[in-house]
Amino acid sequence: TIEIHEEPTFWALGTRYAHGNVYEEMEAKSVVSMGYLWEADVEKLYDAHANYEHAYKVLLQQADDLLPEASKHERRKSARNLAQFLQIKPGDLVALRTASGNYSKTKVLDIAFVTDRKYHKDNELGHCLEVNYVAPKDYEHTFPNRGGYSTAIRQVKRQHWADFFPIDDIKDALLSLKGGPEGLELLRGYALDV
Repeated sequence: TIEIHEEPTFWALGTRYAHGNVYEEMEAKSVVSMGYLWEADVEKLYDAHANYEHAYKVLLQQADDLLPEASKHERRKSARNLAQFLQIKPGDLVALRTASGNYSKTKVLDIAFVTDRKYHKDNELGHCLEVNYVAPKDYEHTFPNRGGYSTAIRQVKRQHWADFFPIDDIKDALLSLKGGPEGLELLRGYALDV
């Protein structure tokens, strides 16, 4: 049973690491992942539901120790992206996206639904949260770039929800996760047209 106690948040998460696109590895392992600050100790922060400001402060201190040769900007970016990643919670939807057409378009490769607070570290992907992928097989959805979503992770603004999360594409999968009237209530909780 999926328990959702807070209003869901929608996220856009990039799939490109320095060595290439890791979407297929994420999908195969049923996780979403973040490759910043691989050696950072974040399990306690995630388990404690640390807010963004606290997580950022702790991670910035770790970044200073883990990345002494990196610029101040790079250390801040690493801490900021990982602190945002740790805000993902059960009930949230995550659009796995990549840039397309010289960054003029956003391509959503899949949509993940966070069902539980399960964090682990993976040797190939870094920091991972367990998810269920809910888009149809071989899903791909492209739309004009809305600005600001080309960063590693970003909370999706309400006015862009329909761009990232077309309900007709994911409704059946979300209903199968939580069937019947509870499933419809789940969809209504996302304020998407059902």
